[in-house]
This record gives sequence, C-alpha cells and structure tokens, in this order.
Amino acid sequence: MIRWLLPVLGAAAAAAAIGAMSTTDQLVTSYADLSGGFAAATLVAGLGLVAVGTFAVWDRTVGAAGQLSVVAGLGWLAPTWIGWSGGPQLARSLGMVVAPLMLPALVHLVVAYPSGRGASTWSRLAISFGWSIAVGLSVVRAGIRDPFLDPYCWNNCTANAFLVHPYPALARDIDEFWLRFLLAAGAVTLGIAGWWLAHSGRAARAASWLVVIPAAVAVAGQAAYATAVLRDPIEDPTKVEFRSIYAAQATALSCLAIGLGWAVLRARHRRSAVARLADDLGAAPPPGSLQTALARTLGDASVRVFYWMPGSRHYVDAGGQPLMPQSGGGRAVTSVVRHGQPVALVEHDPGGYDAAELAEQIGSAARLAIDNERLAAEVHAQMEDLRSSRTRIVEAADATRRHLERDLHDGAQQRLLACTYELRLARTATTSPDLAAAIDTALAEAQTALAELRELANGIFPAILDEAGLESALWSLAEEATYPVELTTVPPERLPAAVERAVYLVVAGMVEAASSSLSVAVTCAGNWLVVDVRGAVGEFPEHLADRVGAIGGSMDSQAGRLRAKIPCGRGSD
Repeated sequence: MIRWLLPVLGAAAAAAAIGAMSTTDQLVTSYADLSGGFAAATLVAGLGLVAVGTFAVWDRTVGAAGQLSVVAGLGWLAPTWIGWSGGPQLARSLGMVVAPLMLPALVHLVVAYPSGRGASTWSRLAISFGWSIAVGLSVVRAGIRDPFLDPYCWNNCTANAFLVHPYPALARDIDEFWLRFLLAAGAVTLGIAGWWLAHSGRAARAASWLVVIPAAVAVAGQAAYATAVLRDPIEDPTKVEFRSIYAAQATALSCLAIGLGWAVLRARHRRSAVARLADDLGAAPPPGSLQTALARTLGDASVRVFYWMPGSRHYVDAGGQPLMPQSGGGRAVTSVVRHGQPVALVEHDPGGYDAAELAEQIGSAARLAIDNERLAAEVHAQMEDLRSSRTRIVEAADATRRHLERDLHDGAQQRLLACTYELRLARTATTSPDLAAAIDTALAEAQTALAELRELANGIFPAILDEAGLESALWSLAEEATYPVELTTVPPERLPAAVERAVYLVVAGMVEAASSSLSVAVTCAGNWLVVDVRGAVGEFPEHLADRVGAIGGSMDSQAGRLRAKIPCGRGSD
C-alpha cells in the first residue's frame, strides 16, 4: 500500500509547491517567493528527497530511510503550501500540520540509518519521543490556532480548516515550546552524529556519512532557525539571517537527497555482487574462499565467518578453533539459517547492511561453499580435539614421570644413601679383615645400585630440566653421552615446560641411538623452535614423533640428519 501511496503524495506535494510558487501575488509568504534561486533550491531539495525516498521504498534497499526521506521532503515543501495565497484552504492548513514532521524524520535518519531501528533502547526511546512531540503538538496546534489572532503571523493569517476552538495564548506557548524543542533536538542530534563519527567502523562511515552528516546539518539548521525566531519573533524572510539559514538548510537537504540516492545505488550494486557470489566461488570452492569472497564483495576486510558444529553444539572458525563472534562494539553478526537450523554466522561491520537480506543472499549464493567449509572446519575441529587429547595424555604422562622421579629420589635413593653411610661407619669401626672386605663389597654394590637408581630416575624425568632449564639439561646430557656431542646453539632463556621436555627427549633419543659423534643446534625462528641433529642414524622413535606432534610440531629425518620443528609461542611466523 505504502509503495503506491508515496508516489501519489510526492506528485501532490510537487503540484502544490509549484502551484504556490506560480502565484502572481507580490507578497512574500514563503522563502521560495524571494527569488528564482530560492524557488529552485526549495524544489530541488524537497522534490529530490521525495523522489529518492520513493525510489528507495520501491527498491527496498535502505530500510525505512526511504519513507523518512519522503516525510522530510514533504515537511520541507509544506511551508510553500502554507504561504499559497489564494490556494485551497485545506492545502494551506495541511501544510501547517505536515511542516513540523521534517524534524523527527531527519533525527530518525541520523540516529537509526540505515535500518530505521535504533541500535539501543535509549535510541529507540529518543526516536519515539521525537515523533510523539512533533505529531502531538502539530495536531493540537491545528485544533486551537486561529491564524488571524496570531500577532506574529506572516505566511498564512486567515486559513485553518482544522480549527476547533481558538486558544491564542496556548497556541503561542506551543510555538515557543516547539522552538526550544528544536534547539534541544539540534544539540542532541549533533552530539549523536559526532559520537557516530568517532566510534563507527570505517565501512559504516563510508556507507552512511553522505546521509547522516547532511541530515545532522539540516537539524542544526532547524536549531539555528529556532534561535533566530526566539531572538526576533517577527520572522522576515527578507532579512539576511533568515535567508542564510534557509539557504543552508536547502543545501543540506539537497546533499541528503544526493547521499541517499548514492546509498540506494550502492546497496543495489552490493546486492547484485552478493547474488553473484556463487559464480565467484565456483563449483568447488577451496577452503577459506567464502570469507575472502565475502570480504571482497561487501568491501569489508574485517569479515569473519563461523560455522555451526551440530555434534559439539558450538561455532568454530575455518581453522576449527572454537570461537564465538563478537556483536556490539561496532560489530554486527548475521545468522545464516537453513531449514530452521543455524548454519553459519557472519561477523561484519554494520554499516549499510540489511541483515535479513544479507543472510538470504549469502545462504542462497554460498550454499556449496558453506557446506564445504563446514566440513573442512569440522575436520579441523576434530584434529584440534585430537591434538588437545594427545597434549593432555603427554602432560599426564609427564606428571606421572615427575611423581615417580620424586618418589625414587625421596624414597629409595635416600634409603640407599643412608645405607651407604651406615656401611661406611661399620667399615671404620671394624678391625676384622674378613668383615672389612665383606663391607667393602656391600658398599660397592650399594653405590652401584645408587648410581643406577639415579640414572633410572633421571631417565624417567630429568630433574635438572625443571630446575635449571633446557640449556643446562642438554649440557649435562652431552657430558654423559658415550660419543661426543657438540652443542652449537641453545636458547639460554626458559621456554614453556612442554617445549623444553620435547626438545630434551628428542636430543636424548638421538644421543642414545648414536653410533658416532653428533652436532646439535636448537634455534628460535619466530614462533618456532627448530632442533637440528646432524649425525643421527635410523628413523626417530614413534613416541618422540607423538610427543612433538602433541604440541603442534613435526619431525623429519634424511641422510643422517634429524630436524624437529616445535611451536614455542614467541613472536610470529
């Protein structure tokens, strides 16, 4: 219904405005009567807003902005109907009712463009309050204002088809309240526009500033007009102050019409681009192509896509990492739903996007890409779960080894030390050669057992690794090796415990299997720790590969050289 009503209203407004401007009365009853330039500025701004708004409503690309543009255009043209000398009384009276509606329409655009719905409860309350004040005062004023009794009347001093009973004093109070309301609305709107410029994302500013800024300037023009009338209640369009304010408002509204027209064309282009997304992705899109294609299509490099995992009931990114997109703080989240079930979430800059349309277009154009990437993300998530499980197993094994090493050190090893001490005391106290020889034999056996126990405990978990770090542990390992081990490079600083443990066991495994000298280099390369063992023989044990893989690393060997690459959480690749 409204799609047909707006063109009719626009045509009626244009006819009334042109009819009012074509009168030959020499009296100045509207700003359009000042000159041909002012008449042209009035028509360009008003008809531009009505035409662009009507097109936007028909095209359905910028939400409620089209309807608000039409209302603002009608409100701007309404004063020409009011000042239509000799025109229909109903048209002139209707102009008095419609003119105040320009303000809430402009404020609504500033606060809630492009969706037309405020982003917060406060913004929605502000929009509702503005419309209520404007409509309420306009209707009440129409029922009680007798233009003939208005001492400051200048554009329509006779006609009011809606007059029920004249209350001149109340009508003047309403007029003064409205002027002060214009001042407050101007200050609040400029503050909102300034906050939006400072806190909105780059994509939102690029998509909306040609609408938001002209609308805010036009509201500021209304506040300037209120200031001028409060200072000089006898409004005279021939005065420079009033003419300048009117010209500034006409310019701002013309820019608003141009900006909204550009926004409509841009939205149409973006909608076409999203509709062509399936062609861009191809029949078999590679992993990660959906996010890249969406970023390019929407002109938003910050786009992120998250996929719903029905089994685990959480969202993951393309790499399988469990994540939840962030809404608010300048970010918007659009849900893609298929058959009533969530499929994916798209996190993007909110500027200029209609969420429902975006979800519909993405869901139809990128169906194959979403399915492919959901499968890939699910595989990545399963791999991540497997890696996490391996890490937990390794950590549990290390904890058990550490516990065993401490039990051996604090239990059996200490008792053996006490035993050797007692044997030494007995050896000192005895005078029997036979008994002394037996004690010496027992003491030697105890010391051998103690050494073997220390070696066993160190093999289970090298205490020096926890106490002194990787560098000291590797030097100790090299000193005890059967064949010469050259340590060319070892990071002196401490690394994560799991990393140190993996490096130590890799080097220890190669030292144990060595049949000749070895050269060992441990270097940090960005986010990775690289272990290079030259002179290594044979394949590396599977348990070492499992340990390195459990923390996200890899191992390979060729031609007497083993190389392990382990993430160490430093820097970047």
